[in-house]
Amino acid sequence: MADLIDDIEAFLERKQMAATAFGREAMGDPSFVFELRSGRDYRRSTEQKVREFMAGWKSQSGHMKAAE
Repeated sequence: MADLIDDIEAFLERKQMAATAFGREAMGDPSFVFELRSGRDYRRSTEQKVREFMAGWKSQSGHMKAAE
């Protein structure tokens, strides 16, 4: 579980994104990152969704890549 939050924290730093914006964009939940920091459990499907969001993020435009 620590790996996911560590990866999210690194992403936030690299992309200069607020935790609330990340949660809203990735999961539709502005408190998602704060809850993870507090020890919230998550499913594998949640981790997959978060990782796909981070992989698809385009920092230049601030939007995800279109699905190919």
